[in-house]
Amino acid sequence: MKKKMLASNVQKGFLALTIAVTGLVGFSALGASAATPAQSEKAITTDWVTFFNGKSALKKQETLIQNGTVFTPTLKSQAAGPLAPEASAKVVSITHLTASTATVKFSLYLSGTLALPNQTGLAVLQNGIWKVSDSAFCGLLKLQGVKPKVCAAY
Repeated sequence: MKKKMLASNVQKGFLALTIAVTGLVGFSALGASAATPAQSEKAITTDWVTFFNGKSALKKQETLIQNGTVFTPTLKSQAAGPLAPEASAKVVSITHLTASTATVKFSLYLSGTLALPNQTGLAVLQNGIWKVSDSAFCGLLKLQGVKPKVCAAY
């Protein structure tokens, strides 16, 4: 019962913290069409892990989500949660890689404990950077019970 309660609390608080993500763009510049599939996969992995790192900075987070600054109020709100600094992610796999999109399977962690396993989201190449798509982020917010206006289409 304690495990279930912890898992539930982790899921609820996790996305709030997870979204307090930001970080280095890493190999994102390799997202351009000249990148090999291996380079694109490395850039996607780096950017997604950085985005969901609860210790990443807001400005970096904005660079790693599709249409970045429209999410600023939501990202700030999520970062203010007490569990935000404990969030992290691991990319499990990347499939259906094209010149501008890829399907990403990822898991989210809270204080090193698996909180949301095997989530699926879309990575998009925008301005030469592989980013977490609006739809992927909004889907996670929906799991948390949060639906900002910017997510109305999702």
